Amino acid sequence: MILTKANTGFYGFLLVVAVYFYCLPSGRFTFFGFNSDLRIYDFVGLTYVFWCYITFPKKIFNLFKSRRSPAYYSGLLIIALLVGVVISVIYNGLSFLPPTLIRFLRFIVYLHMLICALLFIDTPSKLRIVVKLFLFGVSIQACIAHRTSTILRIYSEFMA
Repeated sequence: MILTKANTGFYGFLLVVAVYFYCLPSGRFTFFGFNSDLRIYDFVGLTYVFWCYITFPKKIFNLFKSRRSPAYYSGLLIIALLVGVVISVIYNGLSFLPPTLIRFLRFIVYLHMLICALLFIDTPSKLRIVVKLFLFGVSIQACIAHRTSTILRIYSEFMA
């Protein structure tokens, strides 16, 4: 594929899908007594969403306008999330705001991946690439989980 503006968006989408499977926290911190963490996916995903809005604003807003598009309903979910954040602040006070905002931004990134998929996966070959990358990530996670469970089982039998 030739590197064009749309293909750059597709490659960025592939990066976000690949990073999604690396779920280890990149930093732990405390907000007002709440332990929280940020993942690499949070940084990459949020940066990617901002880049998409800067690079393709008309395409994204056209997706939100069409009532047939799933992006329209994800926009409604984002509005419902904002109402949820306001209700959380009203009932729990400002002390719960930082962890609520982290979850809010994380969920917005999840919803916008649908929008980016609608924008950049426009051919069957691109869909095959994304599905293969996703299945590769799932298989790596399954291997790690199987290896970890085997090691834990041997360790627990040894220590018993």
